Amino acid sequence: MLTVDRYREGDLAGLCRLMEGWGDDHLFTTPVTEGTVGDIVRNPDYAILVAREGDGMVGYSLTARCHYLGHAPFVEVVQLLTAEGNRSRGVGRSLMERIEEDAKREGIQVVKLSTQVHRSRAQVFYESIGYRYYKISKFYEKWLQ
Repeated sequence: MLTVDRYREGDLAGLCRLMEGWGDDHLFTTPVTEGTVGDIVRNPDYAILVAREGDGMVGYSLTARCHYLGHAPFVEVVQLLTAEGNRSRGVGRSLMERIEEDAKREGIQVVKLSTQVHRSRAQVFYESIGYRYYKISKFYEKWLQ
């Protein structure tokens, strides 16, 4: 049976294994992930949800409650990943439903997310659960020495 609940102590190893599913263009290490998880769970504006089936993790999400000048608060889905052998089985839908329920409970009316242009399956999925495509953006970064 599939369940979705908050990240809890002892989930780090399973979360790290799941994160390997992001692919070769994302290099995650346990020490860095452990540090970021620690920061995230102490911040009330962030939430990690874990989808479980039996004893195993089959997906996770990271959300952030955002406050921008001139905008009503919203929840951003920062990361959402379903384990490779579990895609198209309702895991992502269950995570998204829980995210939306939590947002409503907090009085937030909008959930936003982005996905990379080459992730066509993800785009079809989000549109199938009612999300609408509304803008194109470019993301920039600068690594500081």
